[in-house]
Formats: sequence, structure tokens, C-alpha cells
Amino acid sequence: MHARVETTTSDQTGPARFDLPLLRGWFEKADASPHAILDFGVVQPHLVGRMQRFGGKLRVMDIGTSDLKNVQLVDRLQNAIPRHSAQQFDLILTWDFVNFFDSNQIQLLDAVLADTAARNARMHALIYSAKPEMPAKPARFSIRDSFNVTLGTDNGPTIKAPRYSPKFLEKWMTNFKVDRSRLLGNGMQEYLFQRRK
Repeated sequence: MHARVETTTSDQTGPARFDLPLLRGWFEKADASPHAILDFGVVQPHLVGRMQRFGGKLRVMDIGTSDLKNVQLVDRLQNAIPRHSAQQFDLILTWDFVNFFDSNQIQLLDAVLADTAARNARMHALIYSAKPEMPAKPARFSIRDSFNVTLGTDNGPTIKAPRYSPKFLEKWMTNFKVDRSRLLGNGMQEYLFQRRK
């Protein structure tokens, strides 16, 4: 069965703010019961408020937006995420970090996250797919009401985007598969990956 692929356009004229329909849809279904989230980004007041209302658990990695050229980011994640722990995450927010990993790092990331993902977990990712270039470092995303997201950039240097396709992502990730994918108006592809049984 093929993943569901949809397209949408931004509701803003500027590229700095856009909608994440797949992420919003996950929360609309999950809010009825407590859930645990692992967030690669920074503390999000809107997300913290949601988790407090519904009794969920949130772990924020805040792995930073520094230049990744000489940083073994996956190794840092591997050390920070408890391996084989009792904590099982229902949703993993990787934002745009996957774009900065090569195939070997993606395979390692897949293995690390599989150890802490719940049986029906989803991994959310944003891939620079429509444009040949992307920012030279991961962006800072800020969730707003209705899952509009502000993309914080400094208009700094850009690098060539790997423009990973669903075929290659699923080839490198043996523990996750594409559940749904949607092309956003800003040229990014929004993904929800599902934990394989």
C-alpha cells in the first residue's frame, strides 16, 4: 500500500509562516488521551500548554541550530535518548534535522528512535524537497495556534538540499515507513512516518 500524498498551499504571503496539516491532524486524533512526545527542537509554549491540558509527557531535546558540519548530531542524540527505557514516545518531532543527515546517519537515527518509539508511534519530519537549496543549518520552528508554524531564519548562507524522496527514506529507515506525506506551499514536504509493527 502506498503512502498518501497530498498537496496544500500556504495561507500566508510570506515564507516564514505556514500550516502543518498532518501534525494538526495527529493532535486532533490524539488529544482524547494522554500521550508522550519527543521534540528535537526548543521549548514550545503552545505545545507545553496542550500537553498540560491532556496529561501528556513532553521531552524537549533542544539540540540546537549550530552548524552541523563538524558535529556528530546523531551521536549526541544517541547519548541523550535513554536506550531501552520504560519511556515510550507516541510522537517524535524531528523538524528539518533529517535533511542534515547522510544515509548512514539516517539509518543510525532510525535505530535510536526505534528503541524509544511506542508501537503505533509517528515520527514527524519536514524535508526540503521542491527547491535545490536549503539553509546551512537547521531552522527554529515555533508552533502557533491551529498549528501554524513560524519558521525562524537568519537569511544566512544556504547549501545544496539532498531532497530526499520517500523511496530513499524508507530504504534507509527499516523501523519506520511513510504513513502520509504532503507538499507545503513553501516547498517543504511534510511527513508522518509510522512505526513498523
